[in-house]
Order: sequence, then C-alpha cells, then structure tokens
Amino acid sequence: MIKKNKKLNIVVWGGSGFIGSHVCDYFSNRGYKVVVADKIKSQWLKKNQIMFIGNINKFDHVQKSIKGADYVFNFAGVSNIENSNKNPIDTINQNLLGNLNILEASKINKIKKYIFASTIYVYSNAGGFYKCSKQASEIFVKQYQREYGLNYNILRFGTVYGTRANEKNAVYKYIKNNLDNKKTVINGEPSLLREYIHVKDVANICEKIFDKKFNNQTFIVTGNNQTRISDLIEMISEISGKKNKVTFNKKAKNLHYQITPYSFEENVSKKIVSNIYTDLGQGILEIMQSLKSKK
Repeated sequence: MIKKNKKLNIVVWGGSGFIGSHVCDYFSNRGYKVVVADKIKSQWLKKNQIMFIGNINKFDHVQKSIKGADYVFNFAGVSNIENSNKNPIDTINQNLLGNLNILEASKINKIKKYIFASTIYVYSNAGGFYKCSKQASEIFVKQYQREYGLNYNILRFGTVYGTRANEKNAVYKYIKNNLDNKKTVINGEPSLLREYIHVKDVANICEKIFDKKFNNQTFIVTGNNQTRISDLIEMISEISGKKNKVTFNKKAKNLHYQITPYSFEENVSKKIVSNIYTDLGQGILEIMQSLKSKK
C-alpha cells in the first residue's frame, strides 16, 4: 500500500467527469498534488487541486499537463456505447488517438506509471465501437511497455455508480426517474445481471495499484456481488417509498450484455504453405472442442 506522500504528483485526464473527479478528490485528501486535466473546468474542483483545461487530441496540451507528473490516469474520451456507435470517428479520435498522445507524453516525461481506464466489454461481443476503441488502446498501452519500458495498469471497469453521474449512468437514471415519477424503459430482461461498484471504491483501488508488485497488469474492476436489475429496481422503490414506473423491452436491440460480458469466439484459420494443413494451435483447439462436446 502506498502511504500518504505529498511529493507524488498525480495527473488525471478526464478529471472533470464522474469517475475522474472522485479519483482526484481521493488523492487530494490523501495528500497528493493533483492536476485535474479536462476540456472543461471541473464543477467539483477543490482549492488544493490544479485545473488544466486542454484538448486530449492536442499533443502540446497533453505534454504540458503531465510535466513533472509521477502517475497519469486517463479517464477521458467517449464512454457511452450509444454515442460511440453514432460517432465512430469521434470515438477513435478521442479514445485511441487521445490515448496515444498521453502515452507518448508519459514516455517522454518518464512517469512512474500510466493507468488506463478500459472496460469489461473488451471480452464481449457487445459494446460496439466503444469496445473496439478500448481494445485497440489496450494493445498500444502494452506495446509502449515493451518498446519503452513505460509501466502501466489497465483497469477494465464494470458498472460504476455513485454521485456526480448523469442520466447516461443507468443506476443514476433509475433513481432519478423513480424520484421524478418518470417512466423508465429498460432494454433487456429483468434477469439482467450486473456487479455494481461504488465510485469511491474505484478511487481506493486506483491508489492500491501504485504498488510496484502490480506493475504492467490488467485488472477487472467490478463489485463483489451480482445483482439482478429487477432487484435493483425493487430496492430503489423500497428505499424511496415510491413505486417504480418501469417496463422491460425484451425485444429491443440491446447494445449491452445480459448476464456476462464474456464470450468465446471460434476463429479457426489455416496457414498456406506448400501444402494446406491445420496449424498446431488450431489442432489443439479442435481437440478441446471435441472433448467438450462429448461431455
């Protein structure tokens, strides 16, 4: 565990947002020097925090923001699946190219560690262009470590909830609609499962990974328990004392996963040489599939 250290400098890109602002506050309360980097001023900015307003797609902005930094977090970019599918080019510009700017600046400034906010959707067939941008970014993060020795952590977030969220955050939306007596339409089954994690627990995890023993590893960041969405809705109703106006649209196209983000994709390919034959790795995979089918 890293102890409180006023000499350590933290830069959080996307620090004006939901998760980023909580992470900034956590480190400020722990005695770190915190730079909140974002395209807009944080409405939760503390007196002991430094605000840096800049564009993640402008390298000179990024370079200036992390000069002298020890640890750099990247929570910036497009995080809504629906929005990313409507604007794939903007998603790539912010999530992938913006990430590359921070990686390059981190390399030049020789920071101790780069922490990249990814998603559990990288395991899934769901997630659209948002998932694609995160998958590609992860590859670049790992390659920067191989090429330049830049230490990293990749945090694959599940469903985070808490204060400062907006209506694009599901839990926040359900609670707000309940209190406002508004109808909520949920695309999916009532049995939909999530492992909800509070945003302050996320912030705590962000400090724990500073320990060198966690260098260059990828972690899933989700809650400890699975909760059906129907139970979550009922819980909100019991706490508020108001009946939820909720309907489940089971036939709607859903961009999100139902029970688990994990998916197994069979991608059998063949290598062409003087003769056509099955590659060794693919042959082993076929044997495994054969044994599993017998069970």
